[in-house]
Amino acid sequence: MPARVLCVDADRSYCEILARTFRAEGYEVHTAHDGETALQKASSLRPDLVTLEVLLPKRDGFAVLEALRASQPLRGVPVLLLTGCSTTPAYQSRAQKLGAAGIVSKPVPLDRLLAIVAEKLGSAKRASASAPKKAAGPTAPATRAAPAGRAAPARPARRPALSGSLHEVPFPALLHHLHGLRASGVIHLESGKKKKKVQVEDGRPVSVKSNLVNETLGHLLAASGRISLDVMHESLLRVKRGEGLQGQILVAMHMLDEEDLAHALRIQAEEKLLEIFSWSDGSFRFDRGVRLAGGNTLSVKGSAANLISRGVLTRVPPEAIDAFFAERGELRVAPSQKPFWRFQDVDLDEVAQKLVSRVDGSSTLMDLLPLDERSRRLLYLLSTIEMIEFEVGKRRAPAAQAARRPAREARPAEQPALERPLPAAERPAPPSAARPRAAAQPLPPATPIALPPEPRRRAPADDASLSPEDERLRAELAQTAAQLAGKDYFGVLGVTRASSDDQIREAYFALAKRTHPDRFSGAADAVRRVAEEVFAVVSQAYETLGHRDRRNEYLRAERDKERDQKDVEEGERAVKAELAFQKGISMLRKKCHDEAAELFKEAVAHYGDEGEYHAYLGWALYLADPRARGRAELARNHMLRGRKLAPSSDKPYLFLGRLYKAEGKDSVAEKMFQKVIELDPDCVDAIRELRLIDMRRQRSKGLVRRILRR
Repeated sequence: MPARVLCVDADRSYCEILARTFRAEGYEVHTAHDGETALQKASSLRPDLVTLEVLLPKRDGFAVLEALRASQPLRGVPVLLLTGCSTTPAYQSRAQKLGAAGIVSKPVPLDRLLAIVAEKLGSAKRASASAPKKAAGPTAPATRAAPAGRAAPARPARRPALSGSLHEVPFPALLHHLHGLRASGVIHLESGKKKKKVQVEDGRPVSVKSNLVNETLGHLLAASGRISLDVMHESLLRVKRGEGLQGQILVAMHMLDEEDLAHALRIQAEEKLLEIFSWSDGSFRFDRGVRLAGGNTLSVKGSAANLISRGVLTRVPPEAIDAFFAERGELRVAPSQKPFWRFQDVDLDEVAQKLVSRVDGSSTLMDLLPLDERSRRLLYLLSTIEMIEFEVGKRRAPAAQAARRPAREARPAEQPALERPLPAAERPAPPSAARPRAAAQPLPPATPIALPPEPRRRAPADDASLSPEDERLRAELAQTAAQLAGKDYFGVLGVTRASSDDQIREAYFALAKRTHPDRFSGAADAVRRVAEEVFAVVSQAYETLGHRDRRNEYLRAERDKERDQKDVEEGERAVKAELAFQKGISMLRKKCHDEAAELFKEAVAHYGDEGEYHAYLGWALYLADPRARGRAELARNHMLRGRKLAPSSDKPYLFLGRLYKAEGKDSVAEKMFQKVIELDPDCVDAIRELRLIDMRRQRSKGLVRRILRR
């Protein structure tokens, strides 16, 4: 049977997208949108994993998690917390004390979220399989992880798709949440006979493809009056004969120039995308990790929120706006506390900003009426991109709301969900002098231990009062502390990662005999303080490593830390590479080609997977000494490497075009410049180069005609 996942989030669209994604991975998924419903469904469904938003109505995520841990059948269910707020130490501490499987800040990339869920389900399955079986009875714990017959599905070779209805997840909300999830892939959309595909990269639409005849370039130009119907039909006939793309044919027919073509292609791509906002029904399917071939490139310079804004304000059907007001008219509307609005930019004019200022949590949607058509669309837009949210409850005065927020910020300790006392069952037991604690404690971070060799001396009299025996004991403890300082828990106990439970237990008892505070009960206070410090570290090391499950968790934490460190190092290399690259751009503008080439070499050395770095390096090497033997070939190799690494970037094609042009290969150069226009219709350099090639071609034809006349 597939693993069962309960997805809990107050945002219904976001929850629905996550649920459909999990189902596409092969899980059985159920959803809930408030804390009470989440607890009811968890009790009846017995899920194998719960994704739980912290900020929930009726009962917050921490309260839900606390209730799950208090329930005997649900105590062992992995719970992954999602939060739109920063994961503060208070959040992390509370999550750790309640045994959360992890806490993740939104927005979280979709691939990373799926990897975490798969890992936690796999861990739950292994823990269930390795747990010793106990006899049934009133004292037998009913802790439930993944059932033996239910597990995370094996990943297929091709990533599955998430799909659904545009009635359940409207296209604006779909774009917004894919942006928040930083998803990359292709959205397939259908409405009747209409079919479209949209390529998204890191959640941003970059190209679009349509099957609508009236969205072909010729039809759009004819509809706008730029060309006649006769010209359009002639160009289509030439396309069918294989003479090239319609835009290139129109340029050859002198109906357009390159600049007009670039503008027309940009308008065509935008029209194909914006038209989807007008669909009142239909279906969607999102294929992760695939690419769209043959689509029109979108030159969207702004944010995804701005693109959604244009679609909502100009294309969304009025009935969708009316339904929005009908469903939420009696709910209070307030500025959003959700995460998405913080990382997106949306341009709001003065009228829109005034409308936003009226949304203060004291009024319902109906209180804001009457509104003109644009203001109603603006509220629909702000809800879609989560700049406003809706709340159920009594209205409050704006002044009271404003006063409440600073109070929260000034007194974080008053947040009951984070700082309320733990139940007695969750409080850590005092350390035992005779044996290690059996109860599992929260795992400490997998970092080397910083252990002070001895406490700070209070006064010179302390040293003077120590007997020779106490001096010897303190020196012995100080030496032990120095040996343990900076080591991980394996190093503290003197065991390896392959050691068994028995070997770790023997190492612990041997070390405990030397460091246990009872051994120093008759010694001076200074000696006992050092002994307590040392033994606390030894005990914590054994509690973490003494059981296989906790030891594996500690090892996973270490691996995660190493992976995070690699990510940090990679980020540092990327920053250094970008700084060198920007300096190289500056040198290139100053025509300091040798200096620019050295800086681009540095950028490639730091981060060799960035295609534009290779492209610029090749161009700078060529400009530094065009006549040098083998220089053109070396430059071309770097540009080709850049094109392979960054197929969506226009720079490798632009520099290759210039190189081929310098070598007299105008036909190849022209193809490179045309590719640049496809990728960036606003590229002035490519437009200029194409115009120069065309002018040379026309002069050459005129010269041939004059020669033939003679």
